[in-house]
Amino acid sequence: MNIKRLFYCLYVLVWSSLRVCAAVLLLVPVLAVIDMVWQSEPWNRRERMTSDPIVCGKISGVVYEFPRSYFPFWPEYEGKSSFDSGFVNNKKGCDANLVSVFLSMTWPGLVPADDRLVFQQGLEHEGLLVAVSPVTAREGDLRLQLEFLLRKSPNGIFALAEYDESNSLYRVEGRDAVFENHKKLIYWGGRLDDISSVGYCSWRPRKPNYYSCEMTFVALGDVLVKVIMRPDKLGRWMEVKRSLEQFLINSRK
Repeated sequence: MNIKRLFYCLYVLVWSSLRVCAAVLLLVPVLAVIDMVWQSEPWNRRERMTSDPIVCGKISGVVYEFPRSYFPFWPEYEGKSSFDSGFVNNKKGCDANLVSVFLSMTWPGLVPADDRLVFQQGLEHEGLLVAVSPVTAREGDLRLQLEFLLRKSPNGIFALAEYDESNSLYRVEGRDAVFENHKKLIYWGGRLDDISSVGYCSWRPRKPNYYSCEMTFVALGDVLVKVIMRPDKLGRWMEVKRSLEQFLINSRK
């Protein structure tokens, strides 16, 4: 009887402990929300905020202006990441440094695309998805990027590359660095010691197998540009590249 009573007491103790732990875990997100509300001080009156129709900021020391209609997402200014609390308090405007901007535009017009296309079509966006940022560290080393893309491919793969005159790019089929059973078409422009652009087209098991391409180049000497597009636009890559360079020149203030 004493043993049964002992087991019963232990059972009650363990069960109560588990309930307390569960209650604490459930309270954590609630307390986090309360803390966020408390820090935001909603009881204080604030001026009504309106979105400026123009996004302005410095990229590599040069001031650029972009109509906000190009932005499906907010621009990233120097300071806290968009995943951090207090992100909205980063310095903004023409005197602030832009870390990155993400633009959604039509092709060939390069006018703002409908924001819904970004969410409906994703990487198969019918226009161009363009990320612009300053060149930092070795991000502008396109040969390094090419070697990174080919790191899971067999030795001697450069000898298998073919030159595509339609887009002035070299092309070789490599392996995906993460999903090694999947293929990737790797592209680059220029000589290996002076690469002007580099990128890849992603593969999937269903047709069309190659469904999305990303190309990277350095514009105006110190601006890193990444372009996501459908494979059919890669045939006009040189035209796409020149048009985006001119777009950036026209966006300088």
